[in-house]
Amino acid sequence: RLAARIPVVVQCRSGTNKESRFDVFLERAEGSLQKRPVFIRDGIIISDVRTRLIRDVHAIVSIDDAPLTAFLGDAENPAHTEWHEESSHFKGKYLNGPATLRFVRNTVADLCQMLTEAAEEEDPELLLDVFSVGTLHDQTGLPVDFASMTTRGFSAGRDRLSKLPVRARQEKAFRLTRRAGGFRIAGRRNAGDRQSRIEVLVAYDRRSGSPLRKYSVTDFRLDQRPVEIEARGAAITIPEPNRLIVMPTDDAFEVIVTGFDENRDLFLQSRVCADAIRIHARVEAPGYDK
Repeated sequence: RLAARIPVVVQCRSGTNKESRFDVFLERAEGSLQKRPVFIRDGIIISDVRTRLIRDVHAIVSIDDAPLTAFLGDAENPAHTEWHEESSHFKGKYLNGPATLRFVRNTVADLCQMLTEAAEEEDPELLLDVFSVGTLHDQTGLPVDFASMTTRGFSAGRDRLSKLPVRARQEKAFRLTRRAGGFRIAGRRNAGDRQSRIEVLVAYDRRSGSPLRKYSVTDFRLDQRPVEIEARGAAITIPEPNRLIVMPTDDAFEVIVTGFDENRDLFLQSRVCADAIRIHARVEAPGYDK
């Protein structure tokens, strides 16, 4: 469970700025269905706030600070179920009013995306709690003395392990990560040889069957809006509507593809053409876990 207090400034068109805040409470709920956070303004549940869906998380947004409750109260409909930017009491009364309202609505989805965002750097202690040796309460760690383990079975296994060839792990020359409404493919720092071409196949994920086989041009086309592609340090070609070829011209290349439906999950299949290694990944809608 996590709790966060979010600061916000309410800017009145009369020239006064009022500092305010609201609270967000999150609880992980594996397997829960897609839903919206529960918004509570001054003890009233606003039941139909239009915001991005979240999954695997229960969320409550509590607003009880006077400047922000007054701001949101001006945007409420008579039934107290929704906040509207075009409300007669709200429109024109505040500077950056619509943007502030969208900020409050989407904070939970943005927080979930930040918390689940893949780390850019490797974490050598990621599995320390899983692959570890137990200690006593007054010890920081116990060294493992393999020489003292003289049982026949262990010794035989140790001898076999010592004869196995050791190969250094070769890191992929690129990293594939998710972004809001799309994905990003970029070169890794100190990644060794840069590959000549990277192929990426894209489709919306399906409940059953192959997403790539069920791809339809009515879903999207990489060469048409609303899909947008930004490339730095790389040249790109689109030989098929859902197939992207990236040809790096710099070690620090970056290609960002956005414009997909944020309420649907993307299925990506990438291939380094030089060595035919295939990497599979699911890129889910913002706020969802991989």
